[in-house]
Amino acid sequence: MAGRNEVDQIHRIYKLCGSPSEEYWRKIRLPSNHMAKPQHKRKVREAFKDFSPEALSLVDRLLALDPLERLTATDALMSDKDRVYPQAHQKLEKMKGNQPVLCEMRP
Repeated sequence: MAGRNEVDQIHRIYKLCGSPSEEYWRKIRLPSNHMAKPQHKRKVREAFKDFSPEALSLVDRLLALDPLERLTATDALMSDKDRVYPQAHQKLEKMKGNQPVLCEMRP
C-alpha cells in the first residue's frame, strides 16, 4: 500500500480500512475536516477473502484504525497460539512482567 506521498498513503489506508468515524475524530480531538473526506467503507474482509477464517479475523483486527481496538504484536501472536507461530508463543510464555523480548521467528 505504499503511497506516492502522505496524503495518497492515508487515502489508500482509508480505502482498505474505511474512513474514520466522526466519533473517532472527536475522541482524538482533531477536526474531521483537516483532510478531504470521501467516506470509504471498510473492505479488509473483501480484500483478503481467500484467507482462512482465522487469518482473516487476525488481519482484520491488526488493521483496525483505532489504536485502542488494534491488536498488539503480542496479542496477535497469542491469539491463535497453536497454529500461528507456535515457537513465538513459547517464547512469549517465558516473558516475565512487561519486559520487551526480542525473538526470532523462522518458518
